[in-house]
Amino acid sequence: MKLILAPIRGITDLHYRNALARHFGGIDEALAPYIETKSNQHYTLKELLPSQNLIATEAQILSKDPVLFLELAQQIEAAGVTKINLNLGCPYPMVAGRGKGSGLLPHPQKVYSLLSQVLPSLKVPLSIKLRLGRENPKEIRELLPI
Repeated sequence: MKLILAPIRGITDLHYRNALARHFGGIDEALAPYIETKSNQHYTLKELLPSQNLIATEAQILSKDPVLFLELAQQIEAAGVTKINLNLGCPYPMVAGRGKGSGLLPHPQKVYSLLSQVLPSLKVPLSIKLRLGRENPKEIRELLPI
């Protein structure tokens, strides 16, 4: 079994993860707080660099756009990060209302389209964080086969 530190935006940053590793230990991996894709965005990836993290840290991307996802994923891969997570779980209204995070869950075809365009181009494993559903816990039944 592995113990993986879940992300909490604004709390579980690089300094928190490293202090946890130095003073307590016991965490096998960490999932970094998400990076939201935006057009013409410059991303600072210092938080993710393996050389800066005492705990193996998986990058987390919040996106509904396969092109923007892949642009960011390529930068993350080039930085030496060995795992990427797609956030389909964020319930924050400002995020979900824009069709990202859990806002994608009621739209399995959009999830399928995103994954079918992203997966063939990724060089590192992709994990997915999701909820049972956005509006109904039965939404997961349509998502799992995808």
